Amino acid sequence: MNNFKILLSFFSAGVIAISSFAGASADNGFNIAASADSVLTASAYTPATVTLKSDYSCTADAIRINWNKVSGASGYRVYRYNGKNWVKIATIKNGSTTTYRDSKLSSGTLYRYKVKAYRKVNGTNYWGSASKEFLAATKSKAVKITSTSKTADAVRLNWTKQTGNGYQIYQLKNSSWTKIATIRNMNTTTYRISGLNPSTKYQFKVRAYRTDTKGKVNAGAFGNVSVTTKGDAFLAEAKEVLALVNIERNKAGLKSLTLDTELCKAAQVRAKEINTLFSHTRPDGTSCFTVLDEFNIRWNTVGENIAKGQISPSQVVTAWMHSEGHRKNIMNPNFGKLGVGYDSSTKSWVQLFTN
Repeated sequence: MNNFKILLSFFSAGVIAISSFAGASADNGFNIAASADSVLTASAYTPATVTLKSDYSCTADAIRINWNKVSGASGYRVYRYNGKNWVKIATIKNGSTTTYRDSKLSSGTLYRYKVKAYRKVNGTNYWGSASKEFLAATKSKAVKITSTSKTADAVRLNWTKQTGNGYQIYQLKNSSWTKIATIRNMNTTTYRISGLNPSTKYQFKVRAYRTDTKGKVNAGAFGNVSVTTKGDAFLAEAKEVLALVNIERNKAGLKSLTLDTELCKAAQVRAKEINTLFSHTRPDGTSCFTVLDEFNIRWNTVGENIAKGQISPSQVVTAWMHSEGHRKNIMNPNFGKLGVGYDSSTKSWVQLFTN
């Protein structure tokens, strides 16, 4: 502001007294420093405080903030916090411009902004107060799935490390993408999906994300992958057990049994359990047949054979056929389905029969 003078005149004993003083200039920086008199004089020109809008847009390297127009403003100044100080990043010389795009930023990072308006009168800028702090985050970069590993019932995904709050893993189920996991540690770049079916193709996708303070998720692009699980490790053994059982049944004029997938899953659970407790009672104290409830298998007639130590399907079927109780299950005319479980590490065998 140009220096100005206030003339105070008064007559006393016929003498004219004149006094004057110089006022401070209106500051054009972030903090306004002025005497009380100059502030009072400039208040008529001071614009209102900027209000930042809650909505913003972002990419992996840029943030666009928006604010409400301040009446009478000639322009705006935008500040970003650098961790120690508020630093001016832009001066907008148009009072109708109420948006700013901050670029060349780091991905998956939270940034803090303030904006204030100014009004230019006779070459002097009069600055309003800074807005409240506004926080916005950039998106994380795209994830690249680097490798996969698989078994008959599980898939492990591995991907590139990114910046943000975490990762989200999705699986395609019934033609719809379903989020199956959220990892809240950016150093964790692997995830294992279990409980899958053998010899089955699955589709997965992974993305990194950054959440701002209001819960908005700014996610990067997905990395996608298709994986086919391995064939069942015990499928060959199960089919051979079925074939040997049907040979015995056919000799007696009985119909062949069919191998049932869900029964095999239940029998596989039991093959693991009999390593803990070799009994038709499960380790939790319930009947062996409660395992069928876990797979929603309905039955009217049911039976179970167990064995341990036999190294081949022919050995285990021979052992069962030479045991009256086991042979009775194998030759039961009321049974039509068979499930076979096999633990190769302990040579544990299970047959589950239903009608």
